[in-house]
Amino acid sequence: MEQVIQFIKQFPTLPLHYCRKDSKLLYLEPGLSLSKMYTMYTEDTAINHKHVSKKIFDKIFHSLDLSFNNPRKDQCDTCRAYKQGSVDSVSFQEHIEMKDRARHFKALDKELAAENDTLKVVTMDMQQLLLCPKSFASAVYYKRKLSVHNLTLYDLKSKDVFCYLWHEGQGGLDSDEFASIIVDFLLSVPDNVESVIFWSDGCTYQNRNANLSSAMKYMFVNNLKPTLKEVHQKYLTRGHTQMEADSVHAAIETNSSKIEVYTPTEWETVIKTARRKNPYNVKTVDHQFWKKYSSLVTSIRPGKVVGDPTVTDICHLKYTKEGIFYTLSHGTPLRPVRQPSMALKAKYNHSLPLTAAKIADLKSLCETVIPACHRPFYNSLLW
Repeated sequence: MEQVIQFIKQFPTLPLHYCRKDSKLLYLEPGLSLSKMYTMYTEDTAINHKHVSKKIFDKIFHSLDLSFNNPRKDQCDTCRAYKQGSVDSVSFQEHIEMKDRARHFKALDKELAAENDTLKVVTMDMQQLLLCPKSFASAVYYKRKLSVHNLTLYDLKSKDVFCYLWHEGQGGLDSDEFASIIVDFLLSVPDNVESVIFWSDGCTYQNRNANLSSAMKYMFVNNLKPTLKEVHQKYLTRGHTQMEADSVHAAIETNSSKIEVYTPTEWETVIKTARRKNPYNVKTVDHQFWKKYSSLVTSIRPGKVVGDPTVTDICHLKYTKEGIFYTLSHGTPLRPVRQPSMALKAKYNHSLPLTAAKIADLKSLCETVIPACHRPFYNSLLW
């Protein structure tokens, strides 16, 4: 049994940012399955053919709190709990009303944008983790790979798509990164656009936090986009966050399903070619792109004491030159948020270091799997 445990623990798991915060499970990287892992186990010559059965192997695997399929963030815990009888009907009905209300106002915003060229409505979502190298060679499954991130913005009227791409050596997954991207996107909108509405999930480190609010306020106070009058952030109900950006990620997954990808530059090509008509726009960024908005304000929490509303209760934020405003229910009046002070710094002064274990694995892959033409990219990271 110990032999099986040690074999399974060879396989790297996804970064915690890509796992559910309310689950103790760790998820293995894409491309693996229990059947494939068992086949690799039986073919491992170091085990000397003393293999346990598939049934025992499966039982040991599940005892280790591991899973292959990271459940979608829009699987609803409340709906599932109601079916199991652990949530009462009143709470469940309130949850459904919140979900329907959010969907209703999102549909209204889409209709308004279709009739008004001064309004842009955008859905925004993070794609599940991309990896370099992505290869079908079995040796790759045992090695830690370079993490590549893609934040996608989808214009509901034009159907234009904008993907911001970076790897872990050039940026992390903090709120400053997401704030920097949103500001950059807003600065790029046409000058006829006066109002932008973002719809997203309510993930606090990405879309609903003081740093992002600080970034919006900084943009307005410093008049970085004079033609833009207001920006709104609106949030879908947790467990019901399906949106148009998901179709982009599905197209990227389909386009990459039968090919090997060795560098972030190749991922850029995969994304650009995932849709033939009106191809996706890709902007690859490095460590110099990010700003440290976390230095501006400490909180956007509506309440101050235990029992008061928290950040996760906010469903709509509005930003203008006059300030930051919020509401706890779609369609209800907005209230002012405390104002931040204004000072801005660069997020990073240099590229981000990789862990020693990941460096060792990538060096190994350079010697065995990664083609010579792609090794200069990895050499720039590892040596």
